[in-house]
Amino acid sequence: MILYDSNYKLVGISKKLLNSFGFFDFGSFQAQHDDITSFFIEADFDLGSYNHFIDYMLKNKKKYIYVVFKTDKQKKLNLKFSMDYFYNINKTICYAIDVIEVDKIESLLDYNYINEEWLSKKAKNIDLDYINYKIILSEFLEEAKSKEKILYESLTLGDKKQSSYILLSLKEPAESLGLKPLVEAIINLENANINEISVTFTKYNDIITKINKIITKRDEL
Repeated sequence: MILYDSNYKLVGISKKLLNSFGFFDFGSFQAQHDDITSFFIEADFDLGSYNHFIDYMLKNKKKYIYVVFKTDKQKKLNLKFSMDYFYNINKTICYAIDVIEVDKIESLLDYNYINEEWLSKKAKNIDLDYINYKIILSEFLEEAKSKEKILYESLTLGDKKQSSYILLSLKEPAESLGLKPLVEAIINLENANINEISVTFTKYNDIITKINKIITKRDEL
């Protein structure tokens, strides 16, 4: 459970959640962090111009959202946030966030938040109009696709020099385009052992395919 006041100021966190962040009490947490959002590493939404994820939920009438946290032990937690209201002693509305841990991190890997609006916001974040952003993005995706076969072969054959070179050449433009889920997928490929390559590469390729379908579909309209 996470508690916020009417101004979205954090006022309380459950003991279990505090412990997962590596803190024993709320005071020690507050001494280092203003909010739990500093632990977000991914989410199924883009805050954009919203002040807070509660603001996002209220204005978009979201009953729940999904976020991925990284704990103090570098473990990823896939969490579902649902929101309720309560009133304090001054009859001021406050917000209670119920936190449910989702068993499988893969449940977020559909990347449902990657859509036309999400890409448009990425363009805005780097001060590009969407048309030019799509042109650059299309060229990058084409390059990624052209390297797909040799990348997979170098990964499965254990050719670290070749795979590292290719992944670095893809990671830098992905970062500059603001494609955080793709950057994370590339990092996962860099760190994957031989038994994880097939699954990890599929996830990486799925993101590229999804983004490509979005910009291609738009161009065909």
